[in-house]
Amino acid sequence: MAFICDSAAWITAYSGGCIVSNVRPVFVLNANEKKKNKYVVRETAAHIIKALYAPGTTNPNPGTAKRIPGKFDSANSGCGSSPGKPSGCLHRTRINSTISNNRAVAIPMCRTLWSGYRSPQSCDEFPFASTHEGAASTSNQYSVELIDVKDNCSSGSRLGVWYMRNRIREGSPFAVDVIPFGQTRPISGAPGVIVTDPLPDEADYFDRCTIDGVGEFIGPIPPQ
Repeated sequence: MAFICDSAAWITAYSGGCIVSNVRPVFVLNANEKKKNKYVVRETAAHIIKALYAPGTTNPNPGTAKRIPGKFDSANSGCGSSPGKPSGCLHRTRINSTISNNRAVAIPMCRTLWSGYRSPQSCDEFPFASTHEGAASTSNQYSVELIDVKDNCSSGSRLGVWYMRNRIREGSPFAVDVIPFGQTRPISGAPGVIVTDPLPDEADYFDRCTIDGVGEFIGPIPPQ
């Protein structure tokens, strides 16, 4: 077993720490999560399920043979490809130009597909803009969907805190799983105990999140 240790300055809520380098972390989004009696990431979760399990139905270019990466497969938990399955994990990026390039593809695509959309609708993209597999990396292997802006921002803040807590650095691989609405187990069918990781209350401040979910959530945001 090997460890990677660091004291990265961008992990603002924690001091130095270590991770097990040969374990692939999995970001799990729970569609059933509620806050103040409202479902907070239900629409994002539904979009991710669609992108990972029915990619040929997603925009852009529905009806084509799309292979959107990121799906957790307990039988192939590494980051290699396997026949007939989307290949590999996602890889986090902290490079601002890469993130901007991903959004520069996804957001105009939303505006082309749904001309004139307005808040509370917003453009959600998968794979995440904060990954090297984002919309700018290919011509077809991504998905965009209009979802509620608060849902979009909630999932973005959860991903940002998860990056920090799991020390997901530049180029770090990870997979994605979803607990569908009305269910208690991940859609992947992965066995084992689901570890819950409550979001800090202060991360619900959306002062840097816009109609298109654009924000730099890299950790809990101090209350204003």
